[in-house]
Amino acid sequence: MRGMRIGLTVFSLMLVLSFSSVALATMGESATTVQTDMSHLQGHNLQVTSNSVYTTYTFQARGDVIKEFANTDGVIFALTWRGRAPLNMRGISGKHYQAYRAMRAMQPHLHVRHPIIVKTPLMTVYRGGHMRDWMGLAYMKSLAPSGVSERDLR
Repeated sequence: MRGMRIGLTVFSLMLVLSFSSVALATMGESATTVQTDMSHLQGHNLQVTSNSVYTTYTFQARGDVIKEFANTDGVIFALTWRGRAPLNMRGISGKHYQAYRAMRAMQPHLHVRHPIIVKTPLMTVYRGGHMRDWMGLAYMKSLAPSGVSERDLR
């Protein structure tokens, strides 16, 4: 009986680790990290689209669709995601993670399904969803091209 519990515990831990999201391109860093992200996540189907204002890098990894937006200077100013697990905010927030965490800690933790909106002086994050269907947007307005809003990226 004890061996069965240990086996179940190990299996549960492996399952949680397999569904946890890993870090993506850090906000405010170079778009050259997109290839590293794809490799790390075993991503595929990279599609690059550009307009006169920004470039979008879209790829799939483990059933997730990830979009990274770079301004004309080649700096990531936004990320969107939709997939089976919540995104690792420490990874994408980089040096802004502590501010994100502090603002998130100040919000009430309700036990109902509702989107999470966290606004720091430099970054806005929208997160929401439910089991196996998570989505979100992380956006740095100061790095976004003029005239591009969060609504344009959804």
